[in-house]
Amino acid sequence: IFGLDAIIFNRPSQFVMRAGCDHTTLFLIKKDEFMPLLQKSTTFARSIGRRLIQSIPGFSVFSEFCRSIFSVSSAVDRQQMSEGYTLCIPDILVSYLKINSLIHPLAGSGAIDYKPWGYALNRLPSNITETLVLNLARSLPPFLAHEIRDNCETMSPYNEFRDNMSFASPNSSAIVPVETKERRRSSWKVGHRGNTLVLVREGFTDVIDLVTCFCVHLVESRKLRMRLQAMVAPTALAVLRGGLRNINKLLDPRVSVDPAVVETLSQLPLTKEEQAGLIEMWPENTLQKIYNIIMHRDEIVVKIDTSIAKRFDGDPYINWALSLRGHLLLALNRRDTDELPDDIVIDILSSNSHSTKNLLCSMAISYKDELITWAKVHHPSVLTENWNNENDMLFYLWGAYLPSNEKLQQAYRQELHKSGFVIMEETSMTGLQVDVIDISKLRSDLVDPSLRADVEKIHHSTPQKKRHFILNMNFAFGAQTDGIVRALVLTFGSRIQSINVVGKAAGLNGKRGDVQLPNALVFSKTPLGEDSTDEIRNVNPEADQLAERLQAALPDRKIHRGAVLTSAGVLLQNALILKYYKAIYNCIGVEMEGSYYARQVEESINLELVRSDIQSRYVYYTHDCPMDADHEYRSLRAYEGVD
Repeated sequence: IFGLDAIIFNRPSQFVMRAGCDHTTLFLIKKDEFMPLLQKSTTFARSIGRRLIQSIPGFSVFSEFCRSIFSVSSAVDRQQMSEGYTLCIPDILVSYLKINSLIHPLAGSGAIDYKPWGYALNRLPSNITETLVLNLARSLPPFLAHEIRDNCETMSPYNEFRDNMSFASPNSSAIVPVETKERRRSSWKVGHRGNTLVLVREGFTDVIDLVTCFCVHLVESRKLRMRLQAMVAPTALAVLRGGLRNINKLLDPRVSVDPAVVETLSQLPLTKEEQAGLIEMWPENTLQKIYNIIMHRDEIVVKIDTSIAKRFDGDPYINWALSLRGHLLLALNRRDTDELPDDIVIDILSSNSHSTKNLLCSMAISYKDELITWAKVHHPSVLTENWNNENDMLFYLWGAYLPSNEKLQQAYRQELHKSGFVIMEETSMTGLQVDVIDISKLRSDLVDPSLRADVEKIHHSTPQKKRHFILNMNFAFGAQTDGIVRALVLTFGSRIQSINVVGKAAGLNGKRGDVQLPNALVFSKTPLGEDSTDEIRNVNPEADQLAERLQAALPDRKIHRGAVLTSAGVLLQNALILKYYKAIYNCIGVEMEGSYYARQVEESINLELVRSDIQSRYVYYTHDCPMDADHEYRSLRAYEGVD
């Protein structure tokens, strides 16, 4: 069989075939007839997939990129290796650009690709433009551990209802927490010489995610720097210095952009669209960030520290799970030294914590009139969006309104406490927050109408002495999920009744806001190495019933059925790999955690660590559609989300 790549990847292919004898018969299969064969026969699809992997060189770029990060030169001796190793950034950039990421389409052009750049910056430490040395560590260096541990939990920028702030200590000028806006990644500025320490949550997917985001930043900052350095009279630095002097620090906060910033950017060789993009990325200090980039000149060292061994520290996931156990004992009015009762029931849920609160303890409906009055002034466009139901609009407005009303925040905390919510803010350096929810205390009038019957059923079906809890995790990340689920299983064992994943995924079919209900999870391993084989696990045996409930709750959304791919990184997606998995495995979406959950559930059942009838469910909403011709990476619009 030949010509497969032209059909599956929808691209021209050139090949020469020489017949081995005088009489040769060719059998032609039309594309419209061939593609359905892949759907009908799993055996045929897998055999075709293996041939493609072996024959198409485009797949090797992923393993090449991983080797550029994790392989250590033979020139590095054992002593150096024990202290960590420095990444070769030029080699990594070459490997990254070969990927042709769908998320970073203009990487090879001279235009500033500010949307993926903004995506990357939101996942890097906020001081990245000032950083000269970026240290990636699995655990805290001993000389920093005590000071950081004493302060990072209480001053975490991710704690709900808290302001972002730095901690004060005798050495407060030496160690300052740094926010990473859209990743729960602990980072600190260390000293005054451009050193930033990042605590990676595990050693594979988190490192890949950070390094790929860093590559986007380097590619785009280099484009910007080269363009601005071409200015001669006046120089870009002179223009920026003048603009920084003219910034009005007492500007009315209702004015979105300082006119001095707009005027300064207009003097630089940037298009109107690029100027707006830079302001969108750095709304508060646009000129200073650009100034830092010009002065930076790519002089940055990235070091992966392998010497911070676990002999200095306990397993952070076990410490986290034991802390979680302590919260459960507290909810049961027991001491943290007591044994955990065997007769409690635990459902583990991975989802947005705000969505869970909206569904199980929402005050938004009670404040409907106040929210709508406020929205008419501050968010009038939200009121005219295409909402599936009014409650979703109120949930969205509640999230926007709450931070501005301290009195209401206090009332909401009290109501959450009365409704059985214990918010576990300390993360034991995992970056995870958990809501411990005592179902027996949920108030039916604050539960979403679509779930009230289910909550009442649990109240009546659970024996009076048997307590039922939901442990809602606000998303593990990538391979970190392995350690998290293993720690939960070892801590709670047969008390776990179900493990449920409600996440977001890129869609290979449909549109933003659609729902993906997988019948299988495909663990993508083949592109990362010649000896690796994709792992496939069937999931959601009750998918038909789940689909009916989802469709009833979301009548205007399409429910997609098929396999969902677990990938090593968002920016490691290109057209070749996504078309391959869509054709060979009937994949409908791509995410980063599902297969780790499914693998741990499977292993735990086999080892008899959990009950044999444990249930696991997986459902995703489509966050973006990278294969669409008109795709652009952006946040979901208010009405596109699913609560």
